Amino acid sequence: MAANGERIIEVSGDAISMVDIAKILRTRLGTSARKVPRLQWPNWMVRLAAKRDPSVRQVLPLLGVIRNATSDKAKRVLGWSPRSNEDALVGTAQSLIRFGLVKS
Repeated sequence: MAANGERIIEVSGDAISMVDIAKILRTRLGTSARKVPRLQWPNWMVRLAAKRDPSVRQVLPLLGVIRNATSDKAKRVLGWSPRSNEDALVGTAQSLIRFGLVKS
C-alpha cells in the first residue's frame, strides 16, 4: 500500500471563519440552526473576557491566525477526492443532531 506508515491530512479547501461557518449552518440547516450565533466578538472583547474566564484565555494565541492545510498528498497517494467544505460541515452538524449530541 502506497500510504503505509504515512501521515496524510485530508482537508477539502481553505480554512473557513467561524462567521462563515455560522452562515452556512443557518442557511443549510434552517430551524435546526436557530441557536447558532449571529455575531462575532471583536478581538478586543475576547481579550477582555479572557481576563476573567480561563476557557476564553485559551483562544488568545489563535486570534487573527488563519490555519490552512493541503490535501495534495491524500489526493496523490490515495486518489482521494474530498467533499466541499460546506458539505462536510453540514454533514457533521446533521450527524451531531441525529445522535443527540446537539439539540436541534
